[in-house]
Amino acid sequence: MARLSPYLKEVNDSYIFTGNKLKVYIPERYQVHKLLTIEDVVSTLGIFKFVINNTEEGHLVLPAVIKMAPSKISTMVIDEITYKVLEFEKGDTFMITRTLLQRQSLVYTMFVEFLANGRMPKINYEDSPKLFELAQIVCGLNLRVARCAFDVMYATCYRDADNPSVPYRLTNMKKPPVFLKLRDTTYGTDSTTAKLVGAYMSQGIDSAIVNPSTEKSSVEDMLRR
Repeated sequence: MARLSPYLKEVNDSYIFTGNKLKVYIPERYQVHKLLTIEDVVSTLGIFKFVINNTEEGHLVLPAVIKMAPSKISTMVIDEITYKVLEFEKGDTFMITRTLLQRQSLVYTMFVEFLANGRMPKINYEDSPKLFELAQIVCGLNLRVARCAFDVMYATCYRDADNPSVPYRLTNMKKPPVFLKLRDTTYGTDSTTAKLVGAYMSQGIDSAIVNPSTEKSSVEDMLRR
């Protein structure tokens, strides 16, 4: 929100856009979880990419459903992902109300969509582990899980775009990463046993053939005894 704040003006309980042009890119898939509704106004999960005045890019990370009133709505496909593009002109209402409804179920939906299904929004790599930390505060739900648990999940799922078998943290981080599903067995597992028991058998066998393990694990040694 920090990058967008200079272009927003508080009017009563609303945020009015004061720049020249703002484009918001909302994944159309949010509709599957009923987190994107387009009627007279747009209701959407407040986690999306935006571009200000065609030059300044940023991301809103607000784990709540917000209502917006853009001037124009269109559809665009970027990297095989379909987005609803909301266009705001100067004076348009970016947020109809700043009063947010706490929805504890959003935390589960975000976990399924972003981590389990691997459809992580393209937010900063360093800020990613903070997503569920913020979600607990905004949604009013205590997961009773230490942040380090999410750090491990993200460190496992973020991979080198050129070689997904290499964790992103072990690269020079000059290129954007790819994000694997939490239970990805092709590149997300190191041992043959993990590939076979971590997914449906047919998927595990395919993974073991396509990306064979080169080292045995201590778990495999134990299972062989």
